[in-house]
Amino acid sequence: MSEDKEYNPTQVAEKWLQELKMAKREDEKWVRRGKKIIRRYRDDRQGYADTAKRYNILWSNVQTLFPSMYGRTPQAQVERRHKDQDPVGRTASQILERALQYELDNYRDFDHAMRAAIMDRLLPGRGVAWVRFETKDITTVDGQVTPQSFSPVDTVYWEDFRASPARTWDEVTWVARRVYMTRRDGVERFGEDFKEVPLTHEPIGIDEMIKNGEDVGHLKKAQVWEIWDKSTMQVCWVAEGYQKALDCIDDPYGLDGFWPCPKPLYATQTTDTLVPVPDYALYQDQADEIDLLTQRINMLVKALKVVGVYDASQAGIQRMMSEGVDNTLIPVDTWAMFSEKGGIKGTVDFLPLDQVAMALQQCYVAREQAKQVIYEVTGLSDIIRGSSMASETATA
Repeated sequence: MSEDKEYNPTQVAEKWLQELKMAKREDEKWVRRGKKIIRRYRDDRQGYADTAKRYNILWSNVQTLFPSMYGRTPQAQVERRHKDQDPVGRTASQILERALQYELDNYRDFDHAMRAAIMDRLLPGRGVAWVRFETKDITTVDGQVTPQSFSPVDTVYWEDFRASPARTWDEVTWVARRVYMTRRDGVERFGEDFKEVPLTHEPIGIDEMIKNGEDVGHLKKAQVWEIWDKSTMQVCWVAEGYQKALDCIDDPYGLDGFWPCPKPLYATQTTDTLVPVPDYALYQDQADEIDLLTQRINMLVKALKVVGVYDASQAGIQRMMSEGVDNTLIPVDTWAMFSEKGGIKGTVDFLPLDQVAMALQQCYVAREQAKQVIYEVTGLSDIIRGSSMASETATA
């Protein structure tokens, strides 16, 4: 924090914890919906008792859309704005392009962050990547220690990003991301005061470990928010459950636009809020219809079997179905009476499978029609057919 600005850690923490709480309320409904969508994508069932049959059209759609949005690591390209006769500018652009390509090729965090952002965009509806600037001391071959700077790209989980409530991205005044820090990492970054920060994050399954008497202190982490405030051009850190700011500094990078992250990848939006509408929400009714048809298909398949009734006085009929093999004759008592009743046709009757088969066929047709509706709603029909030309529409 610069010396010419008054810094009150308690007031700073109070302000930002309130701001974060307000932003959380703005996203609550969307977060609940996003969690349900992720469970649907993973096909997480409530338990072994959940035997309902499903058709995971969401998984299929995401797997189809993902490679069309991000197929491979991009190639760096740096060009001069004015392509005049300027050898210095041309050389500088080549140096920048090669440096960027080296970063992309050697630091796989970029590719991982992009893939995670695309996945978050396709499921809950918001994908975020975050850039850091780090400097490390590198020992050269001759034993000299020289600092080396690089810019790792972090994946920001969709629930760990917040921004000031706004209608459009241009109106956003601050962005924040949540990181989870152990006691040792926090003390190394923020000093001894971090020992007072409560460790409010507990991994799944820790309750069972506590019951077993295991030491789980090293598994708990503090939830620290890194907040970039564009109105004051400052970056502050606060922790949930701690009433003092951990740190607050002036703009450390001097980036154009100030933010360390680009505009998030949003799904469907309107101009009254930044809260996105996930893609799955736009065709969830059709997806439910497909699940219903899948359940009915399953029941009809079970019913599609040879089953019937027979005259109990004719035990040979049952033996014929259960014991009959090639070139085997089953004896029948009172053959004359058996013949008078019409033989086999007069003593046994089977379930009419043609009606079951017809209903099953209609369910398959209805499910395919419901799938086509989803493909038309999402635009996947063009991708699946491969018949769309890139010059046809902006979406294509």
